[in-house]
Amino acid sequence: MDQFPTEINWGGALAPTLDGQIKGTSEIVSAGTWLGISAQSANKEAAWKFMQYMYGDEVLKTYHEKGFGIAIVPSIVEQAKDPDINGMEGFLVGEHDSLWPASPNVTPEGSTYADAFFKYMLSDEDLKAIT
Repeated sequence: MDQFPTEINWGGALAPTLDGQIKGTSEIVSAGTWLGISAQSANKEAAWKFMQYMYGDEVLKTYHEKGFGIAIVPSIVEQAKDPDINGMEGFLVGEHDSLWPASPNVTPEGSTYADAFFKYMLSDEDLKAIT
């Protein structure tokens, strides 16, 4: 990427484990959710055509190869070249990555975990008292 040039030699890696053994997979976060149509759109048909274009193989392949994002669609990954960006290999989808189902955004009672965590970080309260 040349949008924000840097001299930093960056990269990505899997999180360390307690015993050095990798068990399970890491969630691929927000994959494929970068574009949508509003229910209130006055131009749903045109928006749908645009989405079909943007999610088409050629756009996704170029998007991946230029390093603007990481392809997760297997047919795109198979045909696309890896981006020529230093350190990018650590961010590409690998054997320890997977798509997980979307987490429900429902809290039966009390605060959401995000709200409780934020409150905990900003206070000196006991975590159990916050939740």
